[in-house]
Amino acid sequence: MSTVTQNGKATAENKGGNGIQTVKQETKVTEAPKVTIPETQTVTLLSQREKAEKLNLLFEREEKLANTRKDLDRFKLATDDSTNVLELKDGKGASFRTSNPTLIKVVLKDILDELVVKQKQISDDIIAVG
Repeated sequence: MSTVTQNGKATAENKGGNGIQTVKQETKVTEAPKVTIPETQTVTLLSQREKAEKLNLLFEREEKLANTRKDLDRFKLATDDSTNVLELKDGKGASFRTSNPTLIKVVLKDILDELVVKQKQISDDIIAVG
């Protein structure tokens, strides 16, 4: 029979005088090193994730504004007063309706101006986060 010594080597024993030796080799079991993430790195990972989520939301808002602006750019007012209609409704169901092209142009210009301001704000926010 074989025995293992403290130094990790195998020894052989002669068993029963038949000339056959049994040799066993020691296998050392080592634990895998534990991976720990330092607290500062964890904070950095969390802040990067928050930054990515914020950028994603900003890009979604920017895309919505860009699509609204495209829709507005495609919008053309007709020359006769009867085909253009602007209707506003409030939460209670009351509405305001007009076919005055001058008034509609003013409202469209105000909407476009506000879109430009919002797009600039979002672009600045994206740069600030990035």
